[in-house]
Amino acid sequence: MTRTFLFTAFGLLCAADAAFAQCADQSAGPDVIVGDLNGIGDYGSVGSISAYSLGTTSCNVGDTELQWIASLPKHPVIGQNMYRLENGRFELLGFSWLKHGFTALQGSLCCSCISAGTGSRLGVGCSDPYGAGLNGSQSGLGPRFEVNAHTGAFSYPFFAQGATGDAIYKRIQVSTADLDPSLHPTARYFAEGHYIAPDDAAAGNGNNNASYREMSVGSFSGGSWNLGFAGSTQREKPAIQAWKDVDPNVRLEYLQVPGEGLFIVGSLATDNGDGTWHYEYAVHNLNSDRSGKSFGVPTAAGVSVTNVEFRDVPYHSGEPFDGTDWTLTLNPDSCVWTTVDFTADPDANALRWGTLYNFRFDADLEPRLTNATLGLFKPGTPGECQVAVFAPVDECTTYRYCVSSPNSQGVGARISTSGTLSIADDTFQVDVAGAIGSEFGIFFYGPQEASAEFGAGVLCVGAGATGLFRLLPPILADPSGAASRLVDFGSPPAGSGPGLIQPGDTWNFQYWYRDPLAAGGSGFNTSDAVSATFCP
Repeated sequence: MTRTFLFTAFGLLCAADAAFAQCADQSAGPDVIVGDLNGIGDYGSVGSISAYSLGTTSCNVGDTELQWIASLPKHPVIGQNMYRLENGRFELLGFSWLKHGFTALQGSLCCSCISAGTGSRLGVGCSDPYGAGLNGSQSGLGPRFEVNAHTGAFSYPFFAQGATGDAIYKRIQVSTADLDPSLHPTARYFAEGHYIAPDDAAAGNGNNNASYREMSVGSFSGGSWNLGFAGSTQREKPAIQAWKDVDPNVRLEYLQVPGEGLFIVGSLATDNGDGTWHYEYAVHNLNSDRSGKSFGVPTAAGVSVTNVEFRDVPYHSGEPFDGTDWTLTLNPDSCVWTTVDFTADPDANALRWGTLYNFRFDADLEPRLTNATLGLFKPGTPGECQVAVFAPVDECTTYRYCVSSPNSQGVGARISTSGTLSIADDTFQVDVAGAIGSEFGIFFYGPQEASAEFGAGVLCVGAGATGLFRLLPPILADPSGAASRLVDFGSPPAGSGPGLIQPGDTWNFQYWYRDPLAAGGSGFNTSDAVSATFCP
């Protein structure tokens, strides 16, 4: 289908254009989204915990019918989350077990519906409403631990199928105090629905399955706060996007693990007015089965780091995961939070799919962009990924941004740098891995971050007023798809005039390469990008 790619300094997003809103250009394959959050169920409280559920209306915006077979693991499961935004902090308050779909109606909420003629499939362009009562029905709720959100696979019959319990069992569990307007007078609240379906995932359409809607908090009665909706459902936007939608100073990065799921990392730096800055991070695992095991933020030498905090959200109702807080390590050059290793405890408190964890501290140095490191919990390659965030680091630094698109031989090309950022040292080098083996490519750079469809990839570097500059001659990648180029600061195009790399400059680098078998027939693709600020 035709997509419009949006890129600001806050990451690459894939947004639907006007034609897509009418489903005139469907995704390839089945593609389930949350077309509407249609209601809120309230079940009172047990002790200090209140229970809720969210109604969701799904839409199939793909060009193929979506399987909805109740008696087999070939139907969607539906997750429900609630969040709070308060004083620059975006936090997950609670989540539900998963509603297992059992039959699909054939409505027309999002598009013109071509009915499947059966409840065991959701037709092309069709919608299916599940009210808050259905999504809060305990007997039909299954655990998250049985679901691989990246592949869409899950166990069926599921654990505790048919089981019921007290008012909060399996439902969204939120501390009653977390919703109290007298304790949180400036807070805003958001609901999120999220569908996981095996055939949607197999078609590569799993990254747009969550949507959010703002909520309002009313009176207190029956042991809980009365919640309502404010505004409309923001389709294909997970709730963490609300943080950025409310505050443009938030930086969001969409981090696709090569060959696996998607994390969304938000960062915000706020001046405390006393010579220190508050650094706030939220990491949302949308659908990565490998999960997160560590989060490390670089700090400059000599920086004082104080008021360090970590926040997760407790699992409940029999999910097997340990809830022990992550361990903090303050290194001379970083602040790192870590959970127990997978080999020691497969049920450790990893950052699993459908959850959001927070990390925060104060520091006595102003923010700059650099790369944080997200370590992955389950074994695999890579073992960690880097993502651009605000952090208290020295002026000369690098960070990666944008995305690399899959190529005809793998998950896509990834750019990095080596050497130093010192102009005097003259050892700065750009490197790439995962391009097409034994094919030519070119490193290039420019003054701006950007985003535009470009061949089978994305053009992440903007020309600005100076233009783009190629590092010639072209390079022949080795058989594995790796290539490198030393940036000679004294040679063209950086020798004089436009393109001259000088101390204090920030330039953005990317790699273009031939891919004769590229999707769409363009014959070429691109890596992600890296931004570098240079020193004397």
